[in-house]
Amino acid sequence: MTALADLLLHSTTRQNLLQFFESSNHALLIVGPQGSGKKSLLNAVAGKLGAVRPEQRVYVSDDGPSISINQARNIKSILSLRPLEGSVLTVIIPECEKLTTEAQNALLKQLEEPPENIYFLLSTHDKSALLPTVLSRVNVVSLNRVSTKEISDYFEVQGHESSKIRASIGLSGGNIGLAQRILNGEADDYKSVITEAKQILSVSMSDRLQLIDGLAKDKLKLRATLDALERILYAGFNSAREKRTNVEIWAKKLQAVEESLEALSNNVTTRLVTLRLMLQL
Repeated sequence: MTALADLLLHSTTRQNLLQFFESSNHALLIVGPQGSGKKSLLNAVAGKLGAVRPEQRVYVSDDGPSISINQARNIKSILSLRPLEGSVLTVIIPECEKLTTEAQNALLKQLEEPPENIYFLLSTHDKSALLPTVLSRVNVVSLNRVSTKEISDYFEVQGHESSKIRASIGLSGGNIGLAQRILNGEADDYKSVITEAKQILSVSMSDRLQLIDGLAKDKLKLRATLDALERILYAGFNSAREKRTNVEIWAKKLQAVEESLEALSNNVTTRLVTLRLMLQL
């Protein structure tokens, strides 16, 4: 298991995590785009808190389309198994945006009065999916983007080839977790999304407008597509900046995607988000 000190993190993110460890808060929410390494960070945080054995880490499954109220209620039963004196128990909920409203309300009581030595570690790419009451009871830490050079240096130390590192950074758009998966040959699930995102950028305006209905009807697919577009455009922007050509064009498109992601997080209708984006690309 990777230790927290060995993870590549932005200095602000690392400082905010240190503040969490020094606080009395028993609930942490990591916010970052898909592929940014949130799950690895949750496990590293658990280890830092003292949950070094498997039985000290309780994972709430996120394999399905949602996390049900029954899964949230099961946490209460698990918490009755208090950790041994002097040890900790961590409840880890990746992709907590999948928690239904009922599940979040069931979890709320545990967050309000957490038992001693029990910590809740959550992560999400969509903070807007969480109830304000839940957000008010967790310490929110954002995964800020690190520089391309820092990523390159990090993977070079691990022994990866420079050409493969550059390719992984380009495909991941600088998302460290996804870049790691690409280098390890574990990112097949992203290929179709990236292919579709590249298609959106390559087709004509009329063809893009025909894609609106398909994207707008599925918020999760839309967010995944926006994340992929952000990665592709971020890589293109960095390349244009190095070559000092077409920088403004790449910057404008990247800004349009970032504004779309923000609008989606603020619950603007998916159709409006998609329409505006297609017109701006």
